[in-house]
Amino acid sequence: MDDQRLVFSHTAEGLFVRGLKADQHPALKARLKALGLDLDGKLRPAYTYAEWCTFLDAATQELFPGVPKTQALFTIGEQLIDGYFSTMVGKALLGLVKIMGPKRTLARMKQNFRTGNSYSESTLTEHGPGHYTLWLNETDDYRPVTQGLLQRGLMVTGAKGLEVKIARFDEKGTDFEVRWTP
Repeated sequence: MDDQRLVFSHTAEGLFVRGLKADQHPALKARLKALGLDLDGKLRPAYTYAEWCTFLDAATQELFPGVPKTQALFTIGEQLIDGYFSTMVGKALLGLVKIMGPKRTLARMKQNFRTGNSYSESTLTEHGPGHYTLWLNETDDYRPVTQGLLQRGLMVTGAKGLEVKIARFDEKGTDFEVRWTP
């Protein structure tokens, strides 16, 4: 249930304060405040997933007008991980994933995502060197955020020739096909 799914404040900080630099976009900043994300005040410890989705919608509409929503969400995912890695929690995670490399980072994706939210579940299937399927319990239209986040996040692990695709999705989750040159 959305009421039990929480996105932690440092994730909101990573995306809206550091990644998208919402302070530089007055219309977005005002809209986020009206939706419950006040970037001028102290952020709440967590936001419901439903709130998070309204924040993402506001960002796509304000910052990427005329851009297809999937493309805008992918870019938001890239900006989310860039900004997240500049937060205190994210800096610790960044140091760890650089040491671990892409395979071990994928293997502990549930723990990685759980630093930013309360709900992510994952399984990893290896098809061969540098070819994996990562299943996540993502069931809505915001999966391109995760695709962009994975693409950018795995690049910092040293993965070369990286490609992350949404392979399939259903009411239980999404399969992300992840490939890189071993």
